[in-house]
Amino acid sequence: MKRSTVITTFLSCLFVAFLASGPAMADETKVSLEGRLTTQLHLRNDSDFDPTDRYYDVDGQTEGQAATFFAPRVSIDVPGRARIVYGLELGWNAWSRNNPGQPNQFGGSDAAGLMARHKALYAAWSGDSVSITAGYQELVDPSGLFLDNSTGAVTLGFGPQTSRLTLIVGQLADTTYEGLDIRSDNFVTDSALAGVTYRRLISTKIQVDAALYSLLDNRSIDRPLQLNTAVAGVRVDSDTYQAWAHVVGQYGIWTGAAVGGGDQTIAAYAVQLGTRQRIGKLNWGLNLVALSPDDDDDGNDAQGAFFGAGKNRSPSVLLSEDEQRDRYDNLDERIGTQWGPFAVNPAGLTLYDVSLGYEVTSIYKPRLVLAGATNLNPNRAFDARFVGAEVSVLNRFELSSSTTVYLNALVFLPGEAAAVFVNDVDRTATELLYGGALGLTTRF
Repeated sequence: MKRSTVITTFLSCLFVAFLASGPAMADETKVSLEGRLTTQLHLRNDSDFDPTDRYYDVDGQTEGQAATFFAPRVSIDVPGRARIVYGLELGWNAWSRNNPGQPNQFGGSDAAGLMARHKALYAAWSGDSVSITAGYQELVDPSGLFLDNSTGAVTLGFGPQTSRLTLIVGQLADTTYEGLDIRSDNFVTDSALAGVTYRRLISTKIQVDAALYSLLDNRSIDRPLQLNTAVAGVRVDSDTYQAWAHVVGQYGIWTGAAVGGGDQTIAAYAVQLGTRQRIGKLNWGLNLVALSPDDDDDGNDAQGAFFGAGKNRSPSVLLSEDEQRDRYDNLDERIGTQWGPFAVNPAGLTLYDVSLGYEVTSIYKPRLVLAGATNLNPNRAFDARFVGAEVSVLNRFELSSSTTVYLNALVFLPGEAAAVFVNDVDRTATELLYGGALGLTTRF
């Protein structure tokens, strides 16, 4: 049996045993459990935009899978204003891969269907005007465009909730192998993050945000990346209306990243603004995201592409992350490159969408999403600017306050800019992509 399977089984048993011991705890200690379980059927006519026979195109085939995902989260409030939080996600538990009736339910595959990912593991203490959180926690910058990760960090908060200053020191997971044994690990090739955020509530509805982050990324040996990111924005939030606007700027030096071993100067930006409003049974929304491109010359001493988290507020299903269930195939990341936890698109990207929803009944609440994307620098995409247009119909059936059935349909008209980056054989093919998802989600 693999070591990972043993560890996962042990942690699961420990988790169950802990919950079972809850009633015997001290009266001051409170345990709360929340989470969700989702089962989804996913179907698409293709995984790229090229109809070339699959024997020549590894992506030239239909796409479909049934899978189950479970994400529990337990919070333990202990005496002294302290809290312990543990979050776990079990999945992809693909039906076609997982066979519990066999001694090895994964059939010896290196890509097991059932995975355990520890999403949160931290302790927090809060005083009257000071707080501290240490451990694996969710770090999201005010815009969510640069930083949106589960990350090991220590955060210190000062001041009341209406005027909050937070200091952050953390470590991003790197891709340079050192070994898991403490004797073979060190901080030589790691990625360190430091930051400060400030949140000010002007009123009960308006919030102003500012943040500054500094990243020292050593995952590429002898080529350190030093990146500074500033965020400024405002959010309006009421019962029926939300609006947001954020501007992100980046400046840094990437040592040895240019052709010939020269240094690159990074100067990039991102902008996001949008709104949502509910009028009776009708709700609508608009959103715009722009990520800066690099210049025409790859490998010179200037880098203008934005280093981002690959996430934004767009409700689109394919052009951006599918919030119902992220399958890590959203197009805004696929047309770029990955650098650790960051997505980088040298051609830049502008993503715009409009959504319209209506409460037909208290149970049936459909939503229409129209989205499009273009490159800001087509010279980095074989002179192609249009990425594609998406039409998604999101049908939601709320069976109860805890259980929802969804039936989503997708049609995507790819542009040549998407074909350039996604297709493997014919980089000019723009075959229509369509599909959908049927699922059941229960929250507790």
